[in-house]
Amino acid sequence: MASWVIALFFAIGACAWLYTYLMRNTGNNSKTVYTVLAGAFVVLFLFGWLVVDYIFGLGN
Repeated sequence: MASWVIALFFAIGACAWLYTYLMRNTGNNSKTVYTVLAGAFVVLFLFGWLVVDYIFGLGN
């Protein structure tokens, strides 16, 4: 499986957890939650891709 696909799944899963956590703690303030999730998704995707690419690169 491609490293970017694994990073995508990681970012989606982490954002799903983060969404429920933030909705519970902000009192359903969806505008704030979606703004935070957009930034978190980009950061988590790039971080996940970097880590997975590094791990796959160790085998070569």
